[in-house]
Amino acid sequence: MNQLGRLKRVPIHDAWRQAASHFTHWLTQAENIAQLNTATNLELRFEALNKGTGNLRQSLVCYDRRTETKVLIENQLAGSDHAHLGQLLTTASTVKATILIWIAEHFTPEHRATIEWLNQQTLPHLLFFAIELELWQIDDSPFAPHFKLICKPADWELAITNEPVPVAPPAPASPSKNIYLGYWMRFNAMLRERNSHLGAKKPHSEPSTSFALGRADCSLQAVLNQRDNWIGVAVMLSGISAKLRFRWLRQQRVAIEQQLGVGLEWRENPLTKEYQIWLIRRNANLHDHQHWADHHVWMIDTLERFYRVFTPLLKQLYIRNEPEHN
Repeated sequence: MNQLGRLKRVPIHDAWRQAASHFTHWLTQAENIAQLNTATNLELRFEALNKGTGNLRQSLVCYDRRTETKVLIENQLAGSDHAHLGQLLTTASTVKATILIWIAEHFTPEHRATIEWLNQQTLPHLLFFAIELELWQIDDSPFAPHFKLICKPADWELAITNEPVPVAPPAPASPSKNIYLGYWMRFNAMLRERNSHLGAKKPHSEPSTSFALGRADCSLQAVLNQRDNWIGVAVMLSGISAKLRFRWLRQQRVAIEQQLGVGLEWRENPLTKEYQIWLIRRNANLHDHQHWADHHVWMIDTLERFYRVFTPLLKQLYIRNEPEHN
């Protein structure tokens, strides 16, 4: 009987010490990207290394001959993390990619669920792949890389045939919406990590997200402003009694601001019937996702403080049930 070798898993850092300067350049070679094609059933052709701007790391930009679209590959020689997810979405909007491939040593259940959700909820022309990078060896043989497909578009089995994969014509990319989506994904992840009573919301690509404040016509909102570089938290009052509630709360402004430890902006506009109480953090560059974690901590802390202070006051006002006065 022929002697058999022993197959063993090898740490990927034994072959590539760094993602940007080693693995990324290795993947640009045609014979290596062909292995990725086998895993994804794409026909990728390397086009360029995207060096990014600011704190963005190097990514690969490819062209897929099957779908005739641009592909972005984001890789990391470690477990999946929020920073690389944010970079994937941010860079995709910059290079106008419609197929996004995320390669990591392993994916957390949370990130797998995120990629699956993106494939279900985003526009038809946006396709997301999650791939785990493995390294194997038989005895002392050369290392053998293996791309393990973890997540793919729901109908990707169509690609097994020789027919072109149906991809809808790409809509104009919106960098702002991609930033919002990436920001709220990581914001929700921190809410879950902190086990916040606020509860995580479904990620979306809008500039604000709302939380309950004990009444149907009162809410807490977390707001992003990319143009003027600020983030904020606000109490929003609506309904026929909004003016009454706002003015009753404003009478207790000193006590409220003492409890919160900060001064607030009290905005009243009877013409538009907008009654809002704001705390804003300025000089918050939302285009630099390396600072998002700091923004998230501030925003969650502020939301929870607002909830603790305003909820009992609004319940007290509800019990009083005072009539509206002009």
